[in-house]
Amino acid sequence: MSNVRDRGIIDIALEEGDKYILIIIDDMEWTPSNRHEHGHILQDKINDYLDYIASGQAEEVKPMLRPVIRVLAQYSYSKYCLEFLERVKKHVKENGDICDIEWTHSEEDGPFEDGFSDEPTFDMTKIYPRLKKNLAKDPLKEVSLLAPYMPDNKQQNYPDNLIMIRFLDSFIGLFVQDMGEAYSYITYDVLPDDITVEELENAAFENLVRDTRYQKVQSNDSDIYGIIAGGNFEAESL
Repeated sequence: MSNVRDRGIIDIALEEGDKYILIIIDDMEWTPSNRHEHGHILQDKINDYLDYIASGQAEEVKPMLRPVIRVLAQYSYSKYCLEFLERVKKHVKENGDICDIEWTHSEEDGPFEDGFSDEPTFDMTKIYPRLKKNLAKDPLKEVSLLAPYMPDNKQQNYPDNLIMIRFLDSFIGLFVQDMGEAYSYITYDVLPDDITVEELENAAFENLVRDTRYQKVQSNDSDIYGIIAGGNFEAESL
């Protein structure tokens, strides 16, 4: 069976009275480390369903029935998710009202604590630097602190309000927190009021020095060696 990650597919379609129900099977959890990615995946799936309805295909299949996009979740909805779904529902209502947006759970899943807070807990001891190449023609005069560009085949969704600094002129510095299963970018709304960006930067590099373990590795060519730093922070360590 398809799910929220499968594009261009209706997971489940059924009739309920005068409604044509288009179900999205969301089998992903909402966690602090994945909520941005999860939100983008769910948004893409909802957009596919909206395109299906707006194109007239839903009307052709089930004429005279009101289309309903229903998110059927396996896990609890977080506060972030519920606010996201409410925004989607409002947007659809104010832009043509072509369908209804609903969300629920499978009866066999649970118990649920919908609305739980998935706001990341800031921990200064788990902050690390991330460096991206500054591609400005003249970094000293032409620095634009924008989220780094990623090619389409390696698209990465950066959150809004990122904390960014100029680093050694040729780089843009960002900051991440180790959330256990992933790294979460630090934004201004997450940074405590009593911590400055300079203090954040100092702590990030101190943590890197404290936690990084270097390892010499040999390349495929004889007599050529390299140093790795855990696989995540080689550039920052240099």
